[in-house]
Amino acid sequence: MASNALNAQLMAGVNAAANNPGERFRNVMGALVTTAAVTTEAVRLAREELKVLRPLAIATGVPPEVLEGVKQLCAGTHRASPILARARNQIGFHWDADVIQPVVEDFGKNESIIWVESNADDAPIHRLALDVLALALLPPEVAKQPDEAATQRAIAVALDDVSSAMRFITQFFTAAIYGYLRQSGATRRDRKLSWFLRVSAWFQRLWRRWFCERE
Repeated sequence: MASNALNAQLMAGVNAAANNPGERFRNVMGALVTTAAVTTEAVRLAREELKVLRPLAIATGVPPEVLEGVKQLCAGTHRASPILARARNQIGFHWDADVIQPVVEDFGKNESIIWVESNADDAPIHRLALDVLALALLPPEVAKQPDEAATQRAIAVALDDVSSAMRFITQFFTAAIYGYLRQSGATRRDRKLSWFLRVSAWFQRLWRRWFCERE
């Protein structure tokens, strides 16, 4: 279940792109927060069951850097650990006033604030909330950079750290699953699509034909 959740969030991030920059920013930030929160829960599960999962992962030849990355995540010493914890405990699933309030107060010092953006259809993008979320999620030193270029570089590094953490924990769980299947003597079988999947695929084709292709 943890591996499925992580891969689903990974695909959500991949599919978050949009033509409008504001929509793209909203989608990416939403995917990032949820991904970081789910990754934190996956790390907690790995930490609690490490004695069982690690030998299974090693049995499939998982790369040493993955084991080291998971070790750091479980110990809370990975570079992404502060962001993951903040996303899970103070932003993603809870709004912590101690984290949000200072960022909001900093925005209040500006002469003007972009509160809401909209497209031609008046679909709202709550820009202030997104900007607050981005600065609250990332490490405090990001907001202290001397200029915008330095801030962008710091953000890119932070996002790479989160991506690295998610990749490590996903590969670790996948290796452990295959290790368990190998240990259990499971055999691979290729089978035809079930009746339910065939009907589902037919409905998807019909939907695209009548709604997507007619736009």
